[in-house]
Amino acid sequence: MIDRNVIALTSLAPGVTEMDDQCDATCTGTNFVSNGSRGSTADILTDRASVTNSEPNGGITAATYVPSPEAIEEFKMEQTNFSAEYGFSGASVVNMITRSGTNKFHGSACDFLRDDSLDANNWFANRAGQPLPSSRRNNYGFTIGGPIIKNKTFFFFDYDRLRSSRQSTASGAVPTDLMRAGDFGEVCAAQGGSFDGTGRCTVDAGQIWDPYLRHHDPNSGVR
Repeated sequence: MIDRNVIALTSLAPGVTEMDDQCDATCTGTNFVSNGSRGSTADILTDRASVTNSEPNGGITAATYVPSPEAIEEFKMEQTNFSAEYGFSGASVVNMITRSGTNKFHGSACDFLRDDSLDANNWFANRAGQPLPSSRRNNYGFTIGGPIIKNKTFFFFDYDRLRSSRQSTASGAVPTDLMRAGDFGEVCAAQGGSFDGTGRCTVDAGQIWDPYLRHHDPNSGVR
C-alpha cells in the first residue's frame, strides 16, 4: 500500500475487485465490487460506528475518516449474507477495531521513505540524457499507549503524516526560425516527404490543411 490506506486490505478478500473508473481523491474507501454487488455501496465501521456517508440519490458511499494502519487492531470484511446486526449496506461491511492502551506502556514508530536515489530513470528520459527528476516521499508516524489508572482507564495516541514532493520531465517544441518567418516546409520534411509541382507535400501527415475544412478532400486542391 504505497499510500498506506488500510481500506486497501479489502482487495485481499475473495470476490473483491477494485473499480477502475478514474475516481478522484473525493472517492475513498468503498471504490470496489464485492461478490458481484454494486460498486461503492459498502459500509465502513470503526469501533462499531459507521464512518461513511451516502450520496442521496445514487446511494454511493465514501469514507469520511480512514485511520492509520498503525492504529488498527482488527480488520474484518463482512460479505454478502452478513449478520443481522449490520445494516446500511447491500454489498459489504468493512469492520475495523482500533487499538487501545494497556496496563503497560507500548509504542511504535515508522517511516516509509521513497526518493529518487532509490528509483530508476524513465526510459525515454534516460535515452534523451535527461536526469531523473527529484522525488521525495515521507510517510511517518508513531503510536503510544498505556495506563492512566491501572485496570480502569487507558489511553492510546497515534500520529501519521505524509510529506511528498515530486518533479517531472516533459518535452516540448518551439517554432524554428523558418516557422517564425512563415515558412512551414520543415513540417513536410520531418515526415519524410517533399513538395510536388503543385506545392503539395507528398506525405499527408506533413501537409498543413485548412482548419476550416470539416473534412479534407485530397482532390480539392485546398491546403
